[in-house]
Amino acid sequence: MTMDRLSVSDLRVEFAVRSQRKKVRLRAVDGVSLTVAPGEILGVVGESGCGKSTLARTIAGLTAPTAGSINLEGASMSGKRSIDDTRAIQMIFQDPGASLNPRITVGSVLTEVLMTHQLVERSTARARVDELLHLVGLPERAYDALPRQLSGGQRQRVGIARALAVEPRLLVADEAIAALDVSVQAAILNLFARLRSRLGLSMIFISHDLGAVRSLCDRVAVMYLGQIVEIAPVEELYQNPGHPYTRALIAANPSLDNTAAIAPPLKGEPPSPINVPTGCRFHPRCPLATETCRTGVPPVRERPDHKTSCHRAWEPAP
Repeated sequence: MTMDRLSVSDLRVEFAVRSQRKKVRLRAVDGVSLTVAPGEILGVVGESGCGKSTLARTIAGLTAPTAGSINLEGASMSGKRSIDDTRAIQMIFQDPGASLNPRITVGSVLTEVLMTHQLVERSTARARVDELLHLVGLPERAYDALPRQLSGGQRQRVGIARALAVEPRLLVADEAIAALDVSVQAAILNLFARLRSRLGLSMIFISHDLGAVRSLCDRVAVMYLGQIVEIAPVEELYQNPGHPYTRALIAANPSLDNTAAIAPPLKGEPPSPINVPTGCRFHPRCPLATETCRTGVPPVRERPDHKTSCHRAWEPAP
């Protein structure tokens, strides 16, 4: 039996915030468990504020978890991470321009990463940088370019090359195509697919774009108010969503597919994570909500490779 590349168990992330002049705890991630297999791309979707980016930053080691465990191929990543641990999981950010020094050339950026981690000798650094540029589809002339001389898509490719320079086993892409033009988005998605095939990378791909998730990912996890409410293989989720929230997300996504789920539009905004509703967290916006939904924590309903937390899973919408 193959070991999962990543295993996250009951992960919780809380922040101290002020609300009405009182200090309270905001649960950004509240009991998330998931796995990512070797070479698998897991999509994570949900509305803004549902905890996707906090989950990504915590897995990547940029935010400390409050509780729970993160394991990479059996090794714990929950405490303070070593240099090797930080190399193993790399993050790609939404805005590549903000994460690149505008005064340093692309070649210098990538060379600095290689030398800091002592991955090559200085005499061979240029050759390795050229390999990385080729790997992400950038010409050799990009070596001497400043970030402002590159397009948004090219800057994102530099960010991907920088992540690949330390030879990670898992990439975490947080809205990595959101700031790009549609045609450039497609090119970056194709690049991710090629990298997975060529390097055997695993990836967590976080996006608002359900079409992009469907084209790239193997499985999809749907988040709402800090929790995963549904997780399934990508086509199973899109063709047979069990949770009313998932159906509403899919129905709101433009599609030419006549088999897409039909659901009424979502009402209102997600509740504050400071004041989480009782029972099912989605019940204030759910067209199927009953008294049981308002008072009882929803059970996990399962079908083969498909889990959803809902009292009325797979029931048709009115």
